[in-house]
Amino acid sequence: MTADRRLSTVGRILSLVYGCAVQPLRERKKAHTREAIETATMRLFDVQGYDATTVEQIAEAAEVSVRTFYRYYDSKDAVIFARFDGYLDCYREAIRTRDRTGDPVASLVVASEAFAARLEQEREWLLAFYQLVGSNHALLLRSLHDHQRWQMAMARTLADDAGVAWDDLRIAVLTAAMGAGFRAGLTTWQQSGGRNELATEIGKALSLAFDLGDTIGSLYGSASDADSRLRSQA
Repeated sequence: MTADRRLSTVGRILSLVYGCAVQPLRERKKAHTREAIETATMRLFDVQGYDATTVEQIAEAAEVSVRTFYRYYDSKDAVIFARFDGYLDCYREAIRTRDRTGDPVASLVVASEAFAARLEQEREWLLAFYQLVGSNHALLLRSLHDHQRWQMAMARTLADDAGVAWDDLRIAVLTAAMGAGFRAGLTTWQQSGGRNELATEIGKALSLAFDLGDTIGSLYGSASDADSRLRSQA
């Protein structure tokens, strides 16, 4: 990768994680180093597999010392998961700053679509990440653990937003619905090979999750339809 392309990639990551604010030179250099380590890690995982790749190999490929590697990450799997903390911060900010003048459900969907559109700027990286995680049991377990942590963070954001306790049952249900909808939209996007728009898939999935009664009805029909089927089977 040329220097110009590498700096362009760093710029996209900074824009995604931090928004439009211009970052100090020191932060840009740190982001440049992180990107070099992440790129080397993903390349080595793809070529020789997760289990066969060592931190020493990653450091050499990224042209940094092992000591520098451990200043940024505490393990090789942490390299590919660390970026999601920035994504999470970005999503929480989208929820906090959304337009509140209309329907509250619609505002959550629109905020999620806006975040997904920004997330899709990292399309190739995301597709490679999920392919890698799906093929490795250890990484899949790490992904499930991190999902629980991210869901807890979203619950606190939604609770603060609504002015209720974070352990309110309504918050737990809302967070679960948003998490399920987002994962479903992300899954259909992955299955399309990234050809569909991520924001569209997320929006459709969240709308279905938030309107679960109509979603179930569209699958199984109304209660009266169910009674008619049972009578016809008797």
